[in-house]
Amino acid sequence: MPSTRSKKATVYLGIDGCRGGWVVVRCDTTPAFLPPVEIHSEIRALKRSIQNAGYALIDMPIGLVQADSTYRTCDILARELLQHRRSAIFFPPVREALAAHSYAEACTINHRISGKKLSIQAWNIVPRIRELDLFLRTYPELLTRIRESHPELCFMALNGGSPLPRNKRCHTGFALRMALLSERVPNAKAFLSQALEGLPGRQVSRHDVVDAMVLALHAFLGDQHGFHSLPDPPPTDAQGLPMAIYYARCDCPFANR
Repeated sequence: MPSTRSKKATVYLGIDGCRGGWVVVRCDTTPAFLPPVEIHSEIRALKRSIQNAGYALIDMPIGLVQADSTYRTCDILARELLQHRRSAIFFPPVREALAAHSYAEACTINHRISGKKLSIQAWNIVPRIRELDLFLRTYPELLTRIRESHPELCFMALNGGSPLPRNKRCHTGFALRMALLSERVPNAKAFLSQALEGLPGRQVSRHDVVDAMVLALHAFLGDQHGFHSLPDPPPTDAQGLPMAIYYARCDCPFANR
């Protein structure tokens, strides 16, 4: 899906959920990552930054199924593309489960509506999903700037369309991700090293920062060369929010230079 904006902005955002709230990385058109890495306890603190960004890609579900639906099509398509790395994509709760006060209650609600229980991984990010959902329903104009994405799809695209063979937490997987970033953004390693020196480890991990980095890069690449949308065109949920996962088209001269 090509960019429909007429004015090119100079800053792009990658946003990922973390223990401290939300970690944010910025990328310019050089391309280079711009210090500092930011951590915000609430997504609403990013309203102005998102408004002023070329694009902001966020690793968090946006649109949600509800009432007699099972899974979002975008999650099914993403899992198919990632093959052996499909477990990196887990299905978010139905909208009604956002009101649950416990994992057991959320599973009961999810199963009653969709016929499927909720994974503990999905339950752990329910507070972030709920927060983002309210934020975007309050400020729907931001949907022209912010899009849901997933780091594993972004790295797959940088890797010539092949899912990465190892997960991000092992030494080999981490090194491969940094190599892919460094091929396209020369200051990637220095940026990460500097970021980790100044960030509180209890609030954010290096993996959170690396995920935000690849999201920021894809926000830039997508503005330059267009986005893939899973699915295309994207459907909307009952609240008018898109249910799609985006990543940049990397089969272009820039990506291989």
